[in-house]
Amino acid sequence: MLAAGPRFLATVAGVFKGNGKEVKLAHVSAHWREPFGDKPSMVLVFTEKDHSKDTKPDFNAGFGKFGSALVVSLHEDGDIFGCEVAHSALKHQNFSSIGTIKTNNFQFADGQVQGELTTDGPTDVFGESWEVNLKFVAPLGEIPKEFQVADAKKPEEDATDKPGTTEPTTEPSENAAPKPAKDQLNVKDLALTKDAADVDYKALVEHILFKSKANVKSVCAELSANLKAQGWTKEGSDLITPASSILKRKRGDASLTIFVKPENGGSQVQMFTEGLAWDEK
Repeated sequence: MLAAGPRFLATVAGVFKGNGKEVKLAHVSAHWREPFGDKPSMVLVFTEKDHSKDTKPDFNAGFGKFGSALVVSLHEDGDIFGCEVAHSALKHQNFSSIGTIKTNNFQFADGQVQGELTTDGPTDVFGESWEVNLKFVAPLGEIPKEFQVADAKKPEEDATDKPGTTEPTTEPSENAAPKPAKDQLNVKDLALTKDAADVDYKALVEHILFKSKANVKSVCAELSANLKAQGWTKEGSDLITPASSILKRKRGDASLTIFVKPENGGSQVQMFTEGLAWDEK
């Protein structure tokens, strides 16, 4: 569920191309969404057709209900963690593209969010190209209570006031490995599908990519069962369609956002991770 902003003027102008063909994104809206990575988060929805009366514009825009569209999830500082591209000139008319899009001069203040979204020219995805360079202003009120991040636990008072044991202290060596968090799962132990192929662990951005010969719904069913057996629980409702699916899972302090898309008769899976151990086993 999203929270809409106040009824102020929203404007958007610029370039949105797929394989060199330009489409005009004439409508933009900004909404608060559930926190991601323990940070307040928002979503920007850009569409060809008016989506202002839709209660789930971010979801429906990604499936072409409002023509070509761009749906971007980001933090208050402009850091992007999700990007859904839907362009009529692309064979893959709905896909996720992270790492090539960024914000410039991003600002949230005085009841509105504004800035620029850009890929700095064409970028390749699945053998096709897309690009964006949009300047926008959209109304966005204060973050609702249900989307606020819970206050972090306050540091304990002086430990000398409380009984207990302490671990022996030694001067850490320069190359000492950090102590892993309790029950922190190593990324290489994360449950995937049995037929997972071309698995790519991108440590820099903590993403996992892999392929499966099964269709989208079958992949989602197998992933759900395997992750459940590993102790992962659902966060919200799964969004599963033959064309594109999104799963969210939680396990302790770790979280997963999983995108499953059809590809060459099978599926491609993108897993965005938080809180896993990425050290070599």
